Amino acid sequence: MGASRRVARPTTEEEIKQFQAPETEPLPESRPDSEAESPNVQRAASFLRTVIPFVQRLLPLLDGNIGSAVSNLLAPHPHAQPSPAPVKVDLVPLEDGLAELRSQQHGLRLQVTEQNTSLKRVEDQLELVREATDRNTLEQQELLEDMKAFETRMKFVAFLVLALVAGGFLLTLAIFLHLRKVLP
Repeated sequence: MGASRRVARPTTEEEIKQFQAPETEPLPESRPDSEAESPNVQRAASFLRTVIPFVQRLLPLLDGNIGSAVSNLLAPHPHAQPSPAPVKVDLVPLEDGLAELRSQQHGLRLQVTEQNTSLKRVEDQLELVREATDRNTLEQQELLEDMKAFETRMKFVAFLVLALVAGGFLLTLAIFLHLRKVLP
């Protein structure tokens, strides 16, 4: 924690040498006093480079957002690093996988279509069976009604036959009694 981050700063002469262009012949249009201003301009540019990050952190204060400005000042910001070279991604396995998924999806679609067709056939057959069952039920109901009507007729015929037998017996008895009186 107590480690310091002091960086050895080059001296003014070293800064000047570092930022000065290699010596070339002055252009004919250049002014002779521009050589004297060059180190001052370079110092100002160096100062601006160090001050710009702080100014960027302080700009939210102008908007009234003090909290974010303070957090920007206190938070360490990494220095800009050169972006790494773009990595080439091998998409061939993904494309192969997608092609395989497409073929599987096509196969599944065909299976679903076949199943839908077979389900339609089964549904049609079930509809035919239901209609046949309904017809059989209606026929059985009609047959039951016919049997009830036949039962009623048979009861009537049985009652009529019983009445005729009873009438015949009574007539036979009456004739027998009449003959007994007539014949001594």
